[in-house]
Amino acid sequence: MACKTERFSSDIQTTLEDFKTSGWEEAFTGPHSQRLAIAADALAKKGQKALEEGNASQSKALWLLADACSMMLQPSSLNEPYKPYIISRSGRSAIPDDFSDADLDFFLMILPSIDNPGIKARLSDLIWLKKRSRVELALDAIDSYIESPITLESFSGEGGHSWIRAIQLARVLRHAAGDRMKNIKERLLEAFRNASEEEGFLAKWIADLLKGFGLGAGHEHEIAEKLVSLAESFKLQSDFYRVREYYESSSYWFGKAEKEVESFKSIACQAEAWHTEAALKEAASDFIGSSHALEKAIQVYRSIPNKHRASVGMEEGKLQQMQSHLGKIGKMAADSMTLVSTPCVDITDMVSESRLLVRGKPVLEALKTMTNFYPGAKKVKVRVAAEEILTQFHFGSFFGFAVRSRDGRIVAKNPGIAIAPKGSEEYEQAVWKEMLQTYYLDICTAVAGRTIPALETMLMEHRLQLRDFESICRESSIVPPERALAFAKALFYGYDLDFDSAIHRLVPQVENMVRYHLKAAGAVTTDLDRDGIEVEVNLSSLLKRPQALLIFGEDLIFEMQAIFCESRGPNFRHHLAHGLLEDKDFETAFAVHAWCLALRIVFNVFWNSQRKE
Repeated sequence: MACKTERFSSDIQTTLEDFKTSGWEEAFTGPHSQRLAIAADALAKKGQKALEEGNASQSKALWLLADACSMMLQPSSLNEPYKPYIISRSGRSAIPDDFSDADLDFFLMILPSIDNPGIKARLSDLIWLKKRSRVELALDAIDSYIESPITLESFSGEGGHSWIRAIQLARVLRHAAGDRMKNIKERLLEAFRNASEEEGFLAKWIADLLKGFGLGAGHEHEIAEKLVSLAESFKLQSDFYRVREYYESSSYWFGKAEKEVESFKSIACQAEAWHTEAALKEAASDFIGSSHALEKAIQVYRSIPNKHRASVGMEEGKLQQMQSHLGKIGKMAADSMTLVSTPCVDITDMVSESRLLVRGKPVLEALKTMTNFYPGAKKVKVRVAAEEILTQFHFGSFFGFAVRSRDGRIVAKNPGIAIAPKGSEEYEQAVWKEMLQTYYLDICTAVAGRTIPALETMLMEHRLQLRDFESICRESSIVPPERALAFAKALFYGYDLDFDSAIHRLVPQVENMVRYHLKAAGAVTTDLDRDGIEVEVNLSSLLKRPQALLIFGEDLIFEMQAIFCESRGPNFRHHLAHGLLEDKDFETAFAVHAWCLALRIVFNVFWNSQRKE
């Protein structure tokens, strides 16, 4: 859907009669028609037909309504809650700033004749967003938003966002909102009480909504008990994923109710669900999935303080037994792993092929394909290629050179190697430099020919939300348990094409991930300074710890060094820490690849852990 200014002139006047006789209601009939984005497409088609029939004013009325309906509600931002439905190289669909004062006056004119709560909420909110003086419109928007039913189907679509937006508006208006916030809280609590296991995650989503806006005060113990009850129901169905999610949520609410022992018992039940699933997958010879589940069980158990482990039923030595068994399962899992790879083609064919391989696939398969188009560098192969290049004579091999930053500082040096003996320090430096150049060329090609075309196709076909990435991160044992949401935000922002936010969140989470696993392996991740103060070392030093090679492997360490720590490359860790990144740095292939690399690390662990059909 193109921007409205490309379709009709601003001097075309529309009347209420044009709107009433346009047949706009027909766009809201049929399956899924209550979803505004689907209705927007129907409105746009009617607008085009009216234009072809010579009725420009009626066409404009339909197009304006189509543009208003096409915007995606993303209430994570209070002041910019609407995002374009489509973003492409040629443009984007409508956003609030596209609408003129005359357009808003048109919406204000037609509002009394609209009884559809979805459209009424959208138009009222849009006008209030642009004209804050019209408080009554914000109140109308709240009342219309909360007409959205609190059901699994509704909350899986736009319903959850409607309630979030209503809460946001009520909080901003404060006293002017009257009893609306109280009414919202009571309706959410009532829906939560009535939620059943047949409605899947609905109860948890409501509990998360109450948690996010602090609306559960005084009901913490009741909420926790309900979540435990549902977790037990899912346990009978061997639905381990929901069991874990519900127990984890109940742990939070027991904590808020100051029921410390019950809170840790919920964590223990969450860990036991992982442990049970690991045993079942091992029995089914799914050693990869079993290894992943067992590692997650150990991680969750470790989060329970020692003094509380006996009270929640943890036998002494249980963690040691599980860790020992994990080693055995890990060896069997290594034998069953396969490498995901794609054939090498030139850049022209790459783009078409990438889109084709992602198009029409279920969301997880599409995500797997996109993240693994570039399967990761093989350090040994990169070195062989670099040494082969160095054996070919070129004049520059006689001279060393310095690598400078954009502000003129020398950040790296490379000596000439024409006479450097093989194995010398000078030779190794030159090989390393050539390895980096080879790698950077490869990823630039991969981003342009693979990642970006595939991502554009994904965005057209799949609307992944933050909670989707959070679920992946929670199920991926590579992500530290307490950082699932933080890591998910970094991955979500990249999928949302906001690589500025993605890199700012991603870099510290990658470093924390490395530190977490090194500590778990017994590595020392700190150094003593001259005053005897123990300080954490940075990512570059962490990757040089001997345990890192055992945990991550030389290939992944090479990639993380090249992207996050290498002064000859993007060096995101250093530049971010010292405030040296500029806006243009987030528009590079390196930024896109850094996001895709992190997504590949997290997603592949998640994917390999899933039950084999």
